Amino acid sequence: MKLNRIINMGNMRNLLTAIIFLILSPSILLAGTENKLLIREYSVEGVAIVEEGDTNKGRGDAMEDAFKNAVRLSTNVMLKREPSANERREIEEQIVTGSKRYVEGYRMAHETFGKGYYSVTMAISLYQGLLNKDLSDMGLKPDSSASPLVVVLIEEKILPTYNRDNFMSLFSVSEEGIVTDLAKETWNVMGRRGIANLASQRKIDNAIDGDVRSLVSLGEDVAAAIVVSGSASIDPSTNGRSRLSLLVVSVSSRKVLGESVFTGYSNSKDPLLAKTGALKDASAKGERYISEILNREIGLSTGESRQPIAVPIQGR
Repeated sequence: MKLNRIINMGNMRNLLTAIIFLILSPSILLAGTENKLLIREYSVEGVAIVEEGDTNKGRGDAMEDAFKNAVRLSTNVMLKREPSANERREIEEQIVTGSKRYVEGYRMAHETFGKGYYSVTMAISLYQGLLNKDLSDMGLKPDSSASPLVVVLIEEKILPTYNRDNFMSLFSVSEEGIVTDLAKETWNVMGRRGIANLASQRKIDNAIDGDVRSLVSLGEDVAAAIVVSGSASIDPSTNGRSRLSLLVVSVSSRKVLGESVFTGYSNSKDPLLAKTGALKDASAKGERYISEILNREIGLSTGESRQPIAVPIQGR
């Protein structure tokens, strides 16, 4: 009888524990979700030495280097300053060494195996909210003010090119370049990977087509202030010339803030490098155009002066 009473008391305690957990779990789950919902994408490079011809290990080490570089870049962007020597050492020890913890996903854009080294260029999406929390726990003060979200969607009408020694996908060179450069200027910006968990693929595809109504609809779904869509292509007569068209739309006013076309050039004689060089040249011009619009529409209204941040590349 005494044993049954003890068992029943134990069951009652378990039941109360379960009830308390069910009451608290929504807030616990929401807290975890809140940290992870803020996702930002960065385009970074990673390099590693290939020892004893082990290319698989070299590739993995280069990817690890890229993850670390993405976290370093993100840290500088969110702090809006270059950390001191002591802060940098602490960040390396407590944040960068565990860089995979912040990676939501990635896309390989370019990888090269050279003489004794492996190099990769990747678009890496980070859980920015989680990184901000960890920086705050260290006593640092990341910029937690949610600047208006800007979404950039660029379609490149080019077939991917693959090569055993020089793997390259030209699908997102323009979008990644614009997103990364705007992020360096501390704009809260996302590409298609950044909003993949926030909007349906159908809406993203419709927005890429450039219809204003579709852009506004997508912007409302992801709580963006401005959506940029565009298309990039290579001149069929020469690999060294590209064309980038951009449409910039305000979600709240449902108006076109800007529409323009840019031409990019490259003098490289290598067909693949000529294509990517021309795309990057056009995207750099397009980024400056978008930045001017953002400063006019957002920067002036918030009284902020945004300057590019110099980002040192470490771990090479």
